[in-house]
Amino acid sequence: MHSDKVYAIALSHIDGLGAIRMARLRSYFPSLEEAWHASVAELRNALQEPSIANIIDVQRKAFDIETVLSFIEKEKIMVVTRDDEEYPEALETIYDPPFLLYYRGMLPGSSRELFTVVGARRATPYGLQCTHRIVAPVARRGIGIVSGLAYGIDIAAHECALKNDGYTIAVLGTGIDYGSIYPARHRNLAERIIDAGGCLLSEFPPRTGAQKNHFPLRNRIIAGLSRATLVVEAAAKSGSLITATCALESSRELCAVPGPLSSPFSAGTNQLLKSGAHVITDAADILLLYGIDDAAHTNVDAIKQVSFDDTEALILAAIGAEPSHLDDIIRTAKLDTQTVASTLLMLEMKGIIRSYDRMYYGKI
Repeated sequence: MHSDKVYAIALSHIDGLGAIRMARLRSYFPSLEEAWHASVAELRNALQEPSIANIIDVQRKAFDIETVLSFIEKEKIMVVTRDDEEYPEALETIYDPPFLLYYRGMLPGSSRELFTVVGARRATPYGLQCTHRIVAPVARRGIGIVSGLAYGIDIAAHECALKNDGYTIAVLGTGIDYGSIYPARHRNLAERIIDAGGCLLSEFPPRTGAQKNHFPLRNRIIAGLSRATLVVEAAAKSGSLITATCALESSRELCAVPGPLSSPFSAGTNQLLKSGAHVITDAADILLLYGIDDAAHTNVDAIKQVSFDDTEALILAAIGAEPSHLDDIIRTAKLDTQTVASTLLMLEMKGIIRSYDRMYYGKI
């Protein structure tokens, strides 16, 4: 590994030394190696912040780079800096581009279009249904899906990309080593993303746990990687709105899915629409933003292409335009629970419906 990259790794472990301060060191010193070994007086001149210079001096004395490099190799973590050709070009144009990125898996190629999808952690069945309806055709067209591996809309976007043999990137607010991935419940999904040819990405070094202030920082990367960002559901005060702001600040297209006026999880998205975000109701709207001419033919109604027996048809009729709860389906179809449950499973295997949290089912 090139010495400058080694010292970029070392510096990324210093508390409070973010991308802007790293860039100052890079421009002031001939190399990051010289920055690492510089006197406190030189560091103060470079940063114009005596307190940060003192922190560097204290922490570098206790830092063991060989142990860190060994751990990175063990975890199969790769590192890319702004000096490398592999560095995502899109991030060069955002505010405060990360100087260094840790990743596992495959970085997107320069020709790969990316599409960011974010939303409420406590997503409703409506929001989950919209996510799958929009993401599936986009992923099938080879556009990579970017999100943050969080509960709710994020996880639905990643899962949908994988289900449709698509490429997906999870940008984390923690380290990307297995033990640091947050939430821990999604560690297996993170490994599936890597196994499927996708990517885990973070500017935070390995063994960095979840810290509240890191997640707003990572949102600029989530938005910056893509041409467009879609907010599916968001409350009036939601972290997803920070990502939306990052998209606008980086001159990216901002999109939102309209939601019920009665839903608090649509208050944020509806406000974005009032402020000028693109109205998105299906995948065709997104594909048109990406210049795909046959977008109108992507949302094929699968129900018309599959034959059903009488029980399947009855249950499909019992599922409304929005996801329906199992109890409501049983009541409307007037069938016993076992028949309804087994038929729903069969319809899901055929790709006609999808199950959501809390026993809701919706048509794809």
